[in-house]
Amino acid sequence: MRVKVFVAALAAFLVAAGGASAASSEIVVRGTFLVAHADGRGGAGDADFYLLKTSAGYFDLEFTHAPAVQPNQPVVVTGDQQGRELFVSRIEATEAAAQVA
Repeated sequence: MRVKVFVAALAAFLVAAGGASAASSEIVVRGTFLVAHADGRGGAGDADFYLLKTSAGYFDLEFTHAPAVQPNQPVVVTGDQQGRELFVSRIEATEAAAQVA
């Protein structure tokens, strides 16, 4: 009887732990919107990478379509966080973009 209870408890724990690690959470973050561009070589296409620079580090931003904000622009981003990736549901500029020399 004890073995059955232990196995059932262990199974419940593993299911809960697996769900917690795969779960995402919606957050709101302020920072500076950055764009990095990679030129494709050897048949690989060009690619743009979107980043959010915050006081706590960088987030990789994932969009369903290119955002309508300028590089180096302060923004507020809302989205689902998974590790250092942020799947953006909303991005809003808070000021004009900083000029880069």
